[in-house]
Amino acid sequence: MKNLVFDVNVILDLWLERKSEAQLLQLAGILESGTGDGYNCWICSSSLHVLEYVTRRELKRDGADPHTAKLTSRQLMEQLFEYVSVLSCFGFQQDDNLLSRTDLEDAQIVRAASLLNSPTSIVTNEKRFDTSGTEVLELMPSEVPGWLREPASSSIVFVDLAAQQDGIRTSLERKKKGTVSSCVLFQLMLSILPTAQPPALKEVSHAPHSPFYP
Repeated sequence: MKNLVFDVNVILDLWLERKSEAQLLQLAGILESGTGDGYNCWICSSSLHVLEYVTRRELKRDGADPHTAKLTSRQLMEQLFEYVSVLSCFGFQQDDNLLSRTDLEDAQIVRAASLLNSPTSIVTNEKRFDTSGTEVLELMPSEVPGWLREPASSSIVFVDLAAQQDGIRTSLERKKKGTVSSCVLFQLMLSILPTAQPPALKEVSHAPHSPFYP
């Protein structure tokens, strides 16, 4: 089972609607499909504080008061966790790697992604990651569907232990809150998030099957 590790800038594009509607819907569709279509979605634990900080900052810049910005970013984070697992690695697995890199945040993402056993790609809008010495790829969101369709290159495998290990890690590293359909999640977002946004924020129409951006 293949793995997609999402960079912060991709999630921010979705939440803050920084791309075209078609691009946002494509990205939302990738996140929604996940294990049902044979791949895992991840976000690195070291990215979470950056994701929340930037979201709150941008919402306040657009006119939201601090409490509203905090509430909205937390709602978005909770919905994101319905579709992605948090990826982490131990400190002893990072030391040498981090010391040899100039961008520590990117190095943490690459190192965590490299510990997954199945084919893994970092989904990013900026192919800036130093993945040398690993088998991790970098993909733009538009390149993801094609990569997912490609068969994983491997020799004959009777039992896909790598996929089993990644699947076990997925269940261990996320708290499952039950299965909720995309339609229900979207209705939940409609009932909560608009009240958490100031009237000054621009209204944008959304497709009913994409609960990821407010």
